[in-house]
Amino acid sequence: MRLERRGQHAAREAVRGVPSPTSPLHGEIVLELDDGHCASLSAGDIVIQNGTRHAWRNRSDQPATVAFVLIGVEQGH
Repeated sequence: MRLERRGQHAAREAVRGVPSPTSPLHGEIVLELDDGHCASLSAGDIVIQNGTRHAWRNRSDQPATVAFVLIGVEQGH
């Protein structure tokens, strides 16, 4: 994974159509996409990504706990 501008990155685990689910367990986080779109997520929400460039932000003054599920694939398959 290579960090890009403003902390954005694209996870290699989501290459070739393999999705990576993410869910906040406690607190709130913001998913920021490379086109500037932002989505606020709180406990119980789930977002599925598929190799998109993104960044995670905690814009609150409270800690957040997030569960990430990364599904690895071999590149080129």
